[in-house]
Amino acid sequence: MDKYIVIKESESTRTLENLADSNEVMLVLRVPPANVSQAITELSNIDSKNWISSDNKTIKAGDTSDSILLPKKAINA
Repeated sequence: MDKYIVIKESESTRTLENLADSNEVMLVLRVPPANVSQAITELSNIDSKNWISSDNKTIKAGDTSDSILLPKKAINA
């Protein structure tokens, strides 16, 4: 099964990149509550295969998820 890794570009190593068979540039956007509705409207114009969004969520250690979860420090930098 493929593994998808979301990492800050500045933290990526050439060795790590060489282990992948493709490299897609991704953008992580932090949308404030006042703009969420408009952002969802904009997303509806883009094929859903090309984006993923999530709500703030806290999960307990050991819980699993089928989506990409980012730690707070990854998006608060």
